[in-house]
Amino acid sequence: MIAFFSKTIFMKNRTPMLYGIVLLYTFSSTFLVSCKKDDTSLDEYRYRRSLHLRRSTTTTTDTTSTTSSGTTTTTGGTTTTGGTTTTTGGTTTTTGGTTTTTGGTTTTGGTTTTTGGTTTTGGTTTTTGGTSGTRTNLLFDFTSEPSSALTLFGQNSLISWNSLGACCSYSIQRSADYSRAGSYSTRYELNSTDPDVAASKRTEASRYSYDEPSGDIERWYGASYYLPSDYATDPAPELLTQWQSTKGVSPPLALWTSNGKWLVVQNLDAGVSQTTVSDYAKGGWTDFVFHVKWSTGSDGLIEVWKDGVKVLTKSGINTYTGIAAGNYMKVGIYKWPWKKTDTYNSTTTKRVMYADEIRIGNALATYNDVKPGS
Repeated sequence: MIAFFSKTIFMKNRTPMLYGIVLLYTFSSTFLVSCKKDDTSLDEYRYRRSLHLRRSTTTTTDTTSTTSSGTTTTTGGTTTTGGTTTTTGGTTTTTGGTTTTTGGTTTTGGTTTTTGGTTTTGGTTTTTGGTSGTRTNLLFDFTSEPSSALTLFGQNSLISWNSLGACCSYSIQRSADYSRAGSYSTRYELNSTDPDVAASKRTEASRYSYDEPSGDIERWYGASYYLPSDYATDPAPELLTQWQSTKGVSPPLALWTSNGKWLVVQNLDAGVSQTTVSDYAKGGWTDFVFHVKWSTGSDGLIEVWKDGVKVLTKSGINTYTGIAAGNYMKVGIYKWPWKKTDTYNSTTTKRVMYADEIRIGNALATYNDVKPGS
């Protein structure tokens, strides 16, 4: 119609009007094309936005989920979210949210409740130990049964060590030879000719050096030891359990055997102290429970029970100053005299020991929560 109208006007020699119509037509066409281009850009934006939203909301198992907003549930993985996160058996980092974690490690800027793990938070922290049978408030429950891992390691795990310091296949093994409870224990073997581990003669299972968030903390520990009948009396000592610090020097607290006796030994900034507990028995299990309020001040406390009888109560400083984290537990055989033959005169070349029912309880635990056996 526009072309017909333009032609009619032209034929009547209305040139000025024709020019105006032509300009109007050109402008209208440009405007329509421009509008169409903007609509296409809007559709593309909506499409990309829909893709972004679909990528931003994820629920996953045994993988990693990142959510910009909303709620994410993850099992056995790692989740970072701006909303509310529930994680089982994994590691969660949340900013500005509320996190509930079981058996993992949580770092959050909000309010955190943790079960059986360690929590570092910028807000308010409540720590509650795990539950194993009738025992509660446990941070570690290693029974040597197949349910307790000797090959899978993890931080803050209720049932596995963080590392094994072993030179050889025979050094640390699950064994059915003897058991304090259940059907198995852990067998430790160390020979004077074994290759060094960490620059000395040792075979030890260790908790993680940063499992404990603070140097001043209260803990309960339980363990049972079986010394075979051929566990020869030796004037040179060996260490069967130690609580090591992040300083990497002599442990502030340890359980030794030496010259036929059990000893509780402290190495502190002020020096070394040894307390003889009793003669050790061979061919049977010996249970120990330690209750320690770790402290660099006068409020420190060490209580020790052997086979259900309290054998030591000691107050005062019991850890090093200036440590980055709390003292962590190591169980096994550490016989440094085999590296220092000029200082010690060892009369044996082989040590075998069995350990079972290893537990760590938090400040809310009791003697019954960590004691070996039923």
